[in-house]
Amino acid sequence: MVKSVDFALRDSAGTVIYGSVSGDAAGEFIQVGAGEDVSLNLRKANILKYEKLDGDLVVTLADGRTITLQGFFLAPEGQENTLLISADGQIQQVVLEDMGSGVLFASYGEPELSDDKWSPNDRLAFLEGDAILAPVAEDDTTGMAAFAPALLTGVGGGGLAAAGVAGATLLGGSGGSSGSARIEPMVDDPSSEAALSTQSATQEAVVSGTGEPGSMVTVTLGDQSQSVEIGSGGTWRVMFRGETLPSDGNHEALVVATAPDGTEYTLDGPGFLIDMTPPEVAITEGASSTGDIENLLDYADGITVSGGGEPGAAITVEVMGQMQSTTVGADGSWTVTFGQDQLPGGTYEAAMTVTATDALGNATTLTDTLVVDTEAHPISFDTVAGDDVVNLVEQQGGVTITGQSTPGAQMVISLGGVDLPATVDASGQWSVTFTAAQIGTGERELDFTATTTDAAGNVSTQSHVVQLDTVGQVAFTGAPITADDVINAQESGLITLSGTAEPGTQSVVVSFAGQTYPATVAANGNWSVDVTGAALATGTYEARVTAVDAAGNTSSAMRSVTVDLETDVAVDDGQAGGDDLLTAAEAASGLTITGSAEAGATVQVSFEGVTRSVQADGSGNWSATFTAAEVPAGTYDATVNVLATDLAGNSAQASHVIHVDTEVQNLTHATPTPNAIVADGIVNAAESADGFVVTGTVEAGSTVTVQLGSGVTITATVNGTSWSATIPASALPGEETQQVLSVRATDANGNMALQQSVITFDPLVRDFAITSDVASDGIVNAEEAASGFAISGTVEPGATVQVVLANGVSRTLVAGADGQWSAQFSGADLPDAEGTMSYQVFATDLVGNDSHTDGSFDYDLIAPESPDIIGFSRVENGLVGLLLEHSEDPLDFSAVDADGVVSEVVLDGAPIERSAYTAYDFQSTVPNGSYLVVSDTDAAGNESATLLVVDNHAAVTVDLDRAGLSEFDFAEIDLAFAPEADLTITEAQIKALTGSNNTIAIEGNDNDHVTALGALDTGLTTTFDGHDMSIYTLGDATLLIDDEITNVTI
Repeated sequence: MVKSVDFALRDSAGTVIYGSVSGDAAGEFIQVGAGEDVSLNLRKANILKYEKLDGDLVVTLADGRTITLQGFFLAPEGQENTLLISADGQIQQVVLEDMGSGVLFASYGEPELSDDKWSPNDRLAFLEGDAILAPVAEDDTTGMAAFAPALLTGVGGGGLAAAGVAGATLLGGSGGSSGSARIEPMVDDPSSEAALSTQSATQEAVVSGTGEPGSMVTVTLGDQSQSVEIGSGGTWRVMFRGETLPSDGNHEALVVATAPDGTEYTLDGPGFLIDMTPPEVAITEGASSTGDIENLLDYADGITVSGGGEPGAAITVEVMGQMQSTTVGADGSWTVTFGQDQLPGGTYEAAMTVTATDALGNATTLTDTLVVDTEAHPISFDTVAGDDVVNLVEQQGGVTITGQSTPGAQMVISLGGVDLPATVDASGQWSVTFTAAQIGTGERELDFTATTTDAAGNVSTQSHVVQLDTVGQVAFTGAPITADDVINAQESGLITLSGTAEPGTQSVVVSFAGQTYPATVAANGNWSVDVTGAALATGTYEARVTAVDAAGNTSSAMRSVTVDLETDVAVDDGQAGGDDLLTAAEAASGLTITGSAEAGATVQVSFEGVTRSVQADGSGNWSATFTAAEVPAGTYDATVNVLATDLAGNSAQASHVIHVDTEVQNLTHATPTPNAIVADGIVNAAESADGFVVTGTVEAGSTVTVQLGSGVTITATVNGTSWSATIPASALPGEETQQVLSVRATDANGNMALQQSVITFDPLVRDFAITSDVASDGIVNAEEAASGFAISGTVEPGATVQVVLANGVSRTLVAGADGQWSAQFSGADLPDAEGTMSYQVFATDLVGNDSHTDGSFDYDLIAPESPDIIGFSRVENGLVGLLLEHSEDPLDFSAVDADGVVSEVVLDGAPIERSAYTAYDFQSTVPNGSYLVVSDTDAAGNESATLLVVDNHAAVTVDLDRAGLSEFDFAEIDLAFAPEADLTITEAQIKALTGSNNTIAIEGNDNDHVTALGALDTGLTTTFDGHDMSIYTLGDATLLIDDEITNVTI
């Protein structure tokens, strides 16, 4: 069973935690923070080494176990962690120094320990076994022994810490001594550690201390021991150096002191790590001494040097000022690699220095040589066969390949599995020859490869590609030389021969008809050449083509060429019925042209811009037909052009003239004066009264007839090239119409011509009438006269209408697009107040036709007198009847309520006529506050109304703006039956309440008050309905006020 190692950990706040690690049931890790102290219950002899792994401190024990202090080196600056070891009541601080190889050098020092008072470090010190110096009252423990008090002694106040001592004893003197105390031996700095190496300033180990004079002290260090007697001063010192220096190793001094009385003390002394042997180092690869040369293949991944040495030693390799470092591995091997950016390639030797340094600084240096050769033999090829192209002639004699390389180099030149050796001569030249069989034939690439290897093992390879071309090729194109592969006369000037050859062909030559012609050759091998055939006769010839390709190979081909240079064509005489004259009757069925040509020839026959393509039959006859539509009408000479092309492509031409006469020339017609068709295209009544004259021109010798519509045909009189005809008036239409005028002519060759035109006849004024009574009832009253009245009717659109009254007043106007016309008149156009007026209406249409009609109307501009109210019947809440002066006309009664609503007042039975008045009774009461309107309308529609204000007992304000009053034409306002009426009147109200005369009278008494805004007193008076009235003007209006109304304000 493996015993755990106890530990104590104090954090930055002073809190101590206890535990154990590296036992059978404990872990191997202690987590460390920042500013913390870690104390391990170990002696120096228990520890093999210290290592730094990333941020962790790894402590390797002598039995192989490890304790890892995680994060020990990760504390920030100023908060570093501290390592302590403690056993047997002693505690030592471990100071670690990084030697650069991962293994740390350790030195040991004394931390603060307790004396009379407790030190904080006492809580981190361990006694023998599991005891610890400090008490445990304040801290928890985890797998650790409890604290114990420190040992004290009264001798000099120093603490005793010797192994195995459980207490201190004061001894008395012997031999009758005076009783002086025994002096216990001590070792100076017994827990210190020192390292000695070849690099140490003093290569000696010193152990010293104090004790009782006369005592013998023997110090054993490793395999060496020295003894000394303590002098009277009570101190002692021994030194190991030179031959007395122990052999290499980690030694702890053992001190044995024998007092004069024979008492023996065994004490622990300081420790010494002695290493006076430089590390072993050797080069095993990559140097001259190992027989290695760095060639191009090796150099690809850098220059590598390897060797062996003392495990853990630092290795530095320097070459040409460049350095690489490593550490000897646990297996005793090391390797460094220089990159291509540190050491160049090429051929050279460079000094190499290898230095090995162990943990204590002992160093061993070796020198060697780096040998580099990364430059292979150069290889070059000469041009083969002068142009790197081997043609048939060159192939048949064998092909020699030459080039250059390093003199003496052994070469191998390869082609398609054939390897030929060669040795480079002193001038650097090499040469091999491949036979024709090794080269082969055809068209392809020959890839020659030259290979050589130098003494350093660098392999050189160089390729050279040569074109093999032992095949030539040339041919005529398979297509015909011409469309039919026969050269005709037109094609014989220059004959183009073409074909194909190999791309890159150097030259092509064509031999034809005794002449040689160089061809034009394209990059792709297509060739063409123009040969002359002007001197050739009809027959068959041979053409030969010869080509030299890019490799110099020659090839040839042949073909036959056929030549045909002659043909003929003709047009038969006596075309168009045998007389070469084509009339309209003949042209109606088309025109056929005939002729002759070489059998099978194609004939192009052209007539007046139209071409027919026909073929001559086996006898050489041909014919071409043109439709009637393709024969232009007219009188002219037409030239027939004929082009014949025989089967060989030869052509011939011919022409023939045909006289064409398919028309009556110069046929025209017109309608001269006096026919107005010349002016406006319409014949009116006046223009057709003496008949309709038509004149024109025509081809001499022709006959002419004229016909209007389907009427009689009139034969014209022809005089040379002029003609004339008259259609009698009896044959002309008597209504608006359009008729076709047909003029027909026949010339001396029987050609006929027809000309037609549309003649418009308009002999009357259409739709002329008076369509309505004047003022709708034939009577114009005062209101209608004031606002204007119209005489209206219809007529043709655009006609001019004149309306003339019997008194000479007239109006002229133009009918609208709908044929309506209306002449406006007013009362000012009438001679007096009433009567009958006759009038005439004259109309002239757009083509000059005239018409008229007449009519008459009555007019009455005198309004009846306004109804005069002389009494009334009333009840408490309104009127139930009226008494009025006799009236010639029936009277109408209306009530206008306060809201302006107008309603009819219905009489209760017929009016009752008395000698002095007429009584009118109402079916229902007209309520107080209403306005009663009594209207008298005469037969002409003139109205005169009286406004009666209805109110039995209360003063009333008259509202002349009340809605509904404007519907009447008032002549009088009667206030006599309204007590204390108050009326205000304006010019605008008078105009709204009256007709065109703008005059109104107000009847009342001295209880009434009238205010006329803006009124002007004329100073004039008049009598109205038996009442004296004063006359006032309000702008354009006239106001009559009863003189009995004394309260008048203006």
